[in-house]
Amino acid sequence: MAGPAEKALSARFRAFISKNSSGDILDEIVAYRDRRADRTVEIIIAAVIAMNLIWIYIGEIKMYGDPVAVRWVYFSILLMGVCTTTCFFVGSRWWTKYVLIGSLFFNSFTIVTGIDYTMMILMALPVVSCCIYYRGGFTVATIVIGAALMLAGLLLNDLISPIMIGMYNGMTRVDRVFSIIRGYYIVDLLIYLLICIPCFYATKNGINDIRRQSDLRKEQIGMEKEMSNARGIQQGLLITDFPCKPYCRISSSMSAAKEVGGDFYDCFMVGDDHLAIVVADVSGKGLPAALFMATSMALIRSNVQSGGDLDKALEKANRELSANNSMKYFVTVWVGEINLRNGNVTFVNAGHNPPFVRKGGKYEMLRSPPDFVFGRKKRTTYNRQHAKLDIGDGLFLYTDGVTEAVGPDGSMFGEERLKESLSSAGSKPPEDVLARVRSDVSAFVGDTDQSDDMTMMQVDYIHAYDILPDEGIRVRADRHGYSLVMERIKQRMTDARCPPRTITEMETACSEVYANIDMYAYSDREEKGDVLVTTDIVNGAVRVTFTDWGVPFNPLERADPDPIASFKERRRGGLGIMLVKKICDEVSYVREDDRNILKLEKEM
Repeated sequence: MAGPAEKALSARFRAFISKNSSGDILDEIVAYRDRRADRTVEIIIAAVIAMNLIWIYIGEIKMYGDPVAVRWVYFSILLMGVCTTTCFFVGSRWWTKYVLIGSLFFNSFTIVTGIDYTMMILMALPVVSCCIYYRGGFTVATIVIGAALMLAGLLLNDLISPIMIGMYNGMTRVDRVFSIIRGYYIVDLLIYLLICIPCFYATKNGINDIRRQSDLRKEQIGMEKEMSNARGIQQGLLITDFPCKPYCRISSSMSAAKEVGGDFYDCFMVGDDHLAIVVADVSGKGLPAALFMATSMALIRSNVQSGGDLDKALEKANRELSANNSMKYFVTVWVGEINLRNGNVTFVNAGHNPPFVRKGGKYEMLRSPPDFVFGRKKRTTYNRQHAKLDIGDGLFLYTDGVTEAVGPDGSMFGEERLKESLSSAGSKPPEDVLARVRSDVSAFVGDTDQSDDMTMMQVDYIHAYDILPDEGIRVRADRHGYSLVMERIKQRMTDARCPPRTITEMETACSEVYANIDMYAYSDREEKGDVLVTTDIVNGAVRVTFTDWGVPFNPLERADPDPIASFKERRRGGLGIMLVKKICDEVSYVREDDRNILKLEKEM
């Protein structure tokens, strides 16, 4: 089991890997190995110090060495202790490995020189220790230094206390040296080199291992970046600014089991008075499920938003998705349309979990026969089903990651616990309802890993859609048409009892929009085209819609000019539409077929 120090090093290493670029990975892996090697060598030195102290205790060092040599051994023990303690507290530095290995060399050299020349093999200890640093040059240098110190220690030992065995009186110094080398050094050198060879190859293999780790880390970082980008794209697909805020309060939550998930939700308007809500769960997890999720989401939205019966729209989307589903994925989907005028809900359940409906503060499951899953078979048919929401009612949708969340004992959260959790939240705002369910699921799961994507959506129906529709006025986009349009807008707003200031501001905004149509939509024609203007009163707000059949032109795409800049510095145009955006609460543009449609909305 790893100790606290090793765990701390591993944590720092993982933190570095998660934050840094691939170009720094190799250096950091090497530095990480150095830190671990320092700790290992410090343990080896501690063992060597203990061995020296045992020799001293049993008297073996004093038996073979003279007093001066014994003092040098004491000094080498002290030096190793100081070096090890210093390196331990200062941490790993570029010089620590040299200090640690050097102290081992010094201790071995003093023993060979002053105590016992037959202990030359101790020089292999620094080599064995240095090979764990995985530095080829360092290992080779240590091997060479060790071999040289073995010879130097042997010869110095002979000077201090002449070797008698194998020698004879009258030998010259040169003959004595060669005799000592042949009789004592060569054998120990061969044993030393036999030990050094595997150490060198261990170093070489360690270097290759570091490079492989570096390559793997680079690949891992690349994959993590791609997954992070995919997660960002997926989160960008999920709506956060929900439509129809005056009529519905909506909150949502999606937690993926992996970096990206297969769950998704959507919320969009179908016409002016129908709100479509979608919650779905793709089979599988991870990046493939996320890609399938994006395709499914786009097809469902485009087909449902085009209008028509909900079941037919889903059947068309299913055919399009199934046609290119070579991986045989499928999606469970719950799609509903809320009529904001009366609260009637039309929905299709393609194999998905039934939602819960809140009435009078109590939640009950909206049970209905589910149809076949979405995206698996081309010829699947779906059935429209119906429900009713009154003002104040709520709708809770979710994926099976909520009910199938697994606790420590292996049991699932289940529908009954979900119902209890929802009921305890009562009629609280949607975000509080989701927070309560998340809290209860988290408490139930404990430390168990999340096994599936978990998505929730709460929709509260708070206000009926109320509109005084206008059939509109269609005129030529010229001065005469301008007078008729402005007169009608003023009359409609006056009849709706709009404040005079609101009327004046909307007249200014509408005047600018009309001028834009005259200037850009029909600028390439000798005769002006038509413009249709409707003025609807919607839930205490006035909505003026301009429709023309001119060239495609979206005035909202252009950046607002700098009003402080001088006339020469400022780019021509844009002030009028900037004024429109300042006056109105909401301005939107869409190109439908051959028409430009611009809507202005302002609360009365």
